[in-house]
Amino acid sequence: IETLQVPLSDQAAVEIEANGWASLWQETKEYTQRVFDNVQALQALLPNAIVVATGSFPVGTGLGADAISPRAFNRLSLQALVALATLFMAFERKGDWCDVLDLVLIVLLPKSAEGFRPIGVFPTAIRLWMRSRYGLAKAWQATHSLPITFGGAGKSAQYAAWQAALTAECAALEHLEHVQGLIDLVKAFEMVPHAILARFAAARGFPIALIRLS
Repeated sequence: IETLQVPLSDQAAVEIEANGWASLWQETKEYTQRVFDNVQALQALLPNAIVVATGSFPVGTGLGADAISPRAFNRLSLQALVALATLFMAFERKGDWCDVLDLVLIVLLPKSAEGFRPIGVFPTAIRLWMRSRYGLAKAWQATHSLPITFGGAGKSAQYAAWQAALTAECAALEHLEHVQGLIDLVKAFEMVPHAILARFAAARGFPIALIRLS
């Protein structure tokens, strides 16, 4: 097995970046589970939803600490899939995962410009649950569509960029004044307190059992 040799300068850069993210995420803090009142149970999770979820992962997808490919779950028998679905629903009712799944690997991917972009690789069982319940979140999104160019169903960042470019070109052709502004919220997602996120999710009718377990 060939060992990847990383230059000391690169190791130092990665270490500095990792320490920065660890401080932002309050790595040493003891997180407390927020108490949710009147959490409505989700609809039953069908084994077929798990089968569909397994096939949605690319063959070469990254693996978490358990080193199990999501597609391997597609080899389970129907009885095993029913048991797994039952286990997922038990986690939803409890609002927490078991300790053996309590490990997320943080991978620092180099950016094209400078620095690194962290991604969290969850254990495969959790990723499989996320994909299995994705339809509920997607249905909620469809009923809360807003007249915006980004952040909604079918409104990706690429769509927003093309829409903004088209608007600017049309203004130029019509000899109209046109101004655009861009505000980039650096590390926005990491800075949102989970309690506030949960409160707004409840106010907007998002399935609380999903966000509690997330």
